[in-house]
Amino acid sequence: MASSYDLRRYSGNLAFAENVSNPGDKTRLIEMVQEFLELAIKQEQKDLQSTEMTPMKAIRVTNVS
Repeated sequence: MASSYDLRRYSGNLAFAENVSNPGDKTRLIEMVQEFLELAIKQEQKDLQSTEMTPMKAIRVTNVS
């Protein structure tokens, strides 16, 4: 899976969608931007969850001798 940074960068690379004259192409490019941003948000949430201190992680950390 690409990093959230990469996904946001991909969406930024599609910024030219505003200048596309064909309505169908423009719509699809805008949808792609939205999809990349949604994936970036999901990846960021996943990254946050994997680094949060859960009760089991806290027990392991505090029981280290």
